[in-house]
Amino acid sequence: MRRIWRLVLIGLAIALVAGAVGWRISAQLAAGAVRQAWATGVAHYAPITVSVDGTGALQPGRVEDVRLAVGGQVRRVQVANGDSVAAGQLLLELANEAAYLAWEQARLTYDAEAERLEQMISGDTGGLTATALRAAELRAEQARLALRSREQAVEDLTVRAKASGRVETVVVTKGDTVVPGALLLALQEESAAKVRLQVPEDRIGSLAVGDQASVILGPLPEVHVVRLSLGETSVYGLRLGDPVVAAIEGQWVSTYSPIVRGTIAEIRGGGALFQVTVRLPGLPDNIPAGANVGFMQIYPSGPQAQGTVITASGKIALATDTWGLEERHLDQTALSGRVAAIAGQGSAAGGVVSYPVTIELAGHPPTARAGMSAHAAIMPAGSAPLFGLSVLEFDQGRVTAATAGTVVGVFVSDGQLVEAGQVLLELDNESARLQLEMARNDLEVQENQLRDMSQPQYSERELRNQEIRVRQAELAMDAREADVRSLRVYAPQDGIVTNWHSTVETGRDVPAGLQVCRVLNHEAMLLVVQIDELQLDQLEVGMPAEVTVDALPGQVFAAHIAEISPEGQYQQGISRFAVTVAIEASPRLRSQMTATATIFVAEKQRALLVPAEGVTFFRDGEAEVTVLAEDGRTEVRRITIGLFNNTHVEVLSGLAEGEKVITGVITVPGLPNWRNPGSVRIP
Repeated sequence: MRRIWRLVLIGLAIALVAGAVGWRISAQLAAGAVRQAWATGVAHYAPITVSVDGTGALQPGRVEDVRLAVGGQVRRVQVANGDSVAAGQLLLELANEAAYLAWEQARLTYDAEAERLEQMISGDTGGLTATALRAAELRAEQARLALRSREQAVEDLTVRAKASGRVETVVVTKGDTVVPGALLLALQEESAAKVRLQVPEDRIGSLAVGDQASVILGPLPEVHVVRLSLGETSVYGLRLGDPVVAAIEGQWVSTYSPIVRGTIAEIRGGGALFQVTVRLPGLPDNIPAGANVGFMQIYPSGPQAQGTVITASGKIALATDTWGLEERHLDQTALSGRVAAIAGQGSAAGGVVSYPVTIELAGHPPTARAGMSAHAAIMPAGSAPLFGLSVLEFDQGRVTAATAGTVVGVFVSDGQLVEAGQVLLELDNESARLQLEMARNDLEVQENQLRDMSQPQYSERELRNQEIRVRQAELAMDAREADVRSLRVYAPQDGIVTNWHSTVETGRDVPAGLQVCRVLNHEAMLLVVQIDELQLDQLEVGMPAEVTVDALPGQVFAAHIAEISPEGQYQQGISRFAVTVAIEASPRLRSQMTATATIFVAEKQRALLVPAEGVTFFRDGEAEVTVLAEDGRTEVRRITIGLFNNTHVEVLSGLAEGEKVITGVITVPGLPNWRNPGSVRIP
């Protein structure tokens, strides 16, 4: 209570002091001891610079994307991500026999067309040469091949399932535009169910691809077990199925007998230490993992261990119960399969080296899902069966676009079962349909020409048509030659290789149009800054600038405006425009360094300046200031302005050097006559 009264008294004292201070200030104001005065700035001559600032991250000056002009199989790769390359350096080489054949056919066609034109010009109508006839046959055959290719392209617009399975993920939606090779959806193929079993090194030599196997799919039951680590003397004479008596400790003893019986379920390992699993069936489900088995007696049945008893203790764990599953494999009630692959490289875990062996199932229930528990068995010829736990796997089928187009229909969804041949998606490509029609017409023309070549009659129109065919054949030959040259891909410029596509590896097939990598040239650097729309009108391409970099304090780099974006982005009530600044080359600059560009808009060495806060701006270079005379009178005056920045404004007319311009009001103590503010110069 005393403390509360003390706080009350302190509060009253503070209130009294505050009241006295307030009364004193009010009295001073009334007596003229405190008043307001004008803050002013003096018109004076000085240099002025107008600049615009912006901050961003440095970017390479030249970026070249490397794309494949033709597809093929990767024959060799010469570079990797991060490598420095010179312009014209070989990056990779493709193999494409079809491209070489097409080039050879194009050369033959050109030779035949040129020979045919020469005959027509010379007036030779006495029959066809073998070369001309062969060329006509080649043209007709090429037209047939082109027609089949165009028909296949249109047929590929309807995407069908190649195998039965389950749709995992649909990647595209209606309206999406896709390119050849683009992923459309992922399909879990039903016919490729697999199980991988880890086989110890002492048994791997007895297995062979094609060995009989079987699998039991989950859910598999669980059982209480105790896992022990025993020395080789302790397991001497111990066998699978040997009896065990265990005593359970803890709060669960009150609900059932603390003494339980079990068996030896597994003996693994070798050398000085063995892993022994004791199976304790029949325990209630409420016994959790971690319950203590304080005492355990194991009775080996081997003749060399008759009469011995192994004592141990441990913690209860829950494990998949494989007891009795081996008999199901042996009586052929499990799902049948075969050994499909045996790994050539093993791995060590817990001192034991094992090899993954792949079992491929002949069939499985329609309810099977990837990741289900599986108990697998392998029955090698002339050797004991192998058993083990694993999970069910499925091959992941990638359904990709064979031709470009726009998605006009998606007929499946995630998780849906599909049959082989079922329509999954529908694409549309008007160009592909037009090319099909052109291919049909071209085949008809080539077949008619082949049929009529035995009776040539050359009019002016036919000669002109033949000249056109020669030119077309020449262009086609040049194009096929360019395709062959494109099988060797070179660096487009000096720089660093980045973004190397993961599929471009030796031996892999890659499609035309694939972006292989990018080549970045850091000799010239760019900086893109966002400029306020109110400042944009002052900027022009070519204006000088200076760039400073946070990571290089004290360094200034010369630059200039290289590009001003014609379109801005509206954010938070204002539009900003991207301005690209080109920086002179320097080995110290790196991509993504934070940098600030100062762009010099205008500069004057001698200008009549006043503080910007004292100027009221109007349109067309007009403004207004309030001038304070020596006698304390004020005058509002119109002025003409020139350059201006954040601190000063240039006065072209309406004001003389030395005149004072009011910039604001301040409070000054101890000055009389508060009714007529005086002048206070702010430095």
